Amino acid sequence: MARIRRKRLSWFRFFVDDFRGGTELLTSQCVGQYVRCLCAQWDSKSDQRLPDDPESLSLILRGEALDPRVRAKFGTITVGDQKYLRNQRLAEEWAASKAEYEGKSRRRKSAVSGADTAPVSATHTAPEPEPEPDVTDTTYLPTARARAETPRLDLGTAEGQTELRLRKLRNTLGERLKMLAEHPNSRLSVWKWCKRVSAYKTRKGEQIEGTSDYRSINSIDRLEKSIADADWWMDKMVKGRKVGDGPR
Repeated sequence: MARIRRKRLSWFRFFVDDFRGGTELLTSQCVGQYVRCLCAQWDSKSDQRLPDDPESLSLILRGEALDPRVRAKFGTITVGDQKYLRNQRLAEEWAASKAEYEGKSRRRKSAVSGADTAPVSATHTAPEPEPEPDVTDTTYLPTARARAETPRLDLGTAEGQTELRLRKLRNTLGERLKMLAEHPNSRLSVWKWCKRVSAYKTRKGEQIEGTSDYRSINSIDRLEKSIADADWWMDKMVKGRKVGDGPR
């Protein structure tokens, strides 16, 4: 059976590792609400926003009230005098997908136009199909260009397996940092959380400063410790602790 190709902007990429990490602390009902909200935001096209009022959200959620834990995954934006909700990562994925789709459309039209005007040649061969971008790697703020420039992994080698493990751990840590920054009791940005959870002490007691970019961490051990540290902080905030720039 021939595969049906749908329009590019009628669907979005689903990053399994990121989704599992971001919904680990949510109930099944909350996960359902989260997915419905993401789909509704995507369906708003270039607006990439949801109404920030209980009645409209209840319609999206089939009569349910939006859970605060799901609400925390959407920031507040103001358009005119009206407030809306927006998941920033999904909005950036929409922008990247739209740019990618429009770029392919322009190349397709250019190729057709060139074929109409080019002289017929017996030695003419069709161009090689454009390779699909590698989607084994994601970032906290993914873009089409970043994926296209990511080298493919050779999973048949130890180096390839190690790099794949590193990428998965970075993705998990990135999602944890996003959850920390979006928590109501947090007063820290993603990059400040990254510096906090990635700092550690050596066996000799030497304090190693954390990094603001988790994607630069190339140690599996350090990534795993940072994820554990992030979970520890999340547990503290869930229990009511407020975290800012002051003493830890």
